[in-house]
Amino acid sequence: MKFNLRLLDSIQAEIDSLSKSERRIAQLLLSNPSLFTSESLGTVADTVGLSQPTIIRFCRNVGFDGFKDLKISLAKEIAVDKAFREVPVNDPREGATGSFLDPLRQGITDIINQSVAALDIQSLEESVKLIKGCQKLYIYGLGGSSSAMALEAQNRFFRLGVSCEHHSDCYVQRMTAAITTDKDAVLIISSTGEPRPLIDCLEIARQRGCRTIAMAPSASAVGELADYCLDIPLGEVNVPYYHPSPIRYAQMFLIDCLAHRVAIQLGDRAKNTLKKIRSTVTSLHDVVESQPIGD
Repeated sequence: MKFNLRLLDSIQAEIDSLSKSERRIAQLLLSNPSLFTSESLGTVADTVGLSQPTIIRFCRNVGFDGFKDLKISLAKEIAVDKAFREVPVNDPREGATGSFLDPLRQGITDIINQSVAALDIQSLEESVKLIKGCQKLYIYGLGGSSSAMALEAQNRFFRLGVSCEHHSDCYVQRMTAAITTDKDAVLIISSTGEPRPLIDCLEIARQRGCRTIAMAPSASAVGELADYCLDIPLGEVNVPYYHPSPIRYAQMFLIDCLAHRVAIQLGDRAKNTLKKIRSTVTSLHDVVESQPIGD
């Protein structure tokens, strides 16, 4: 069977090409996918009236190593489908006029307020000391907002005179983590704190004696493993899928908190670096009095 990223769609498209026994398994899978995720191989075999080896051959035919592998993949697919099925089509906060401004603004306000409430000031100040004193700061992020915010963090810190580099490729992250020392620091930005490549990078860096900062949910694997954690609230879950996630505003807020405190701690070093940057970019345009010094 030609297998694509969605198991159920693949099986539905190819069901007529399956053998008689495989078609019976496929029909059961399509009609009751939760049976495959919640029950044992023996129960599934008894339900469909076929042997366990036949079920395993079916799993391998659709691209999996076995029943357990299919079960894990199917559970993830069902979870995604459920998330999109259960969110409201329309946001009740948009009102009769269909205004979209208020719910979007409220989502941003709420996530920043939650970030303020969850912020551990001691962890923030220890993170500031670490960034201020490190030889090099490595910043890692994966996926949509987190990789973009890793670049934003680099943009904030280099202009303060902090030697830093960001990476959003998991291979490069792993390689650079392997060459860190006890004089360096790693900052990981993650909305969930669960991507395996980021967990691996933390473990590798810590083995090298490098201290680490997580900008992630405190109860996540990344949050618990790092030396210091700046908690990222997950915010609302049951919102229309077409609303952009406001989590990136929480990430940006925490980056700004770090950058502000690092700039204060660095004092003249940050001031002189910003002055050099401003001096060189003014050659590209006229002096704009209202332009922020930090940009």
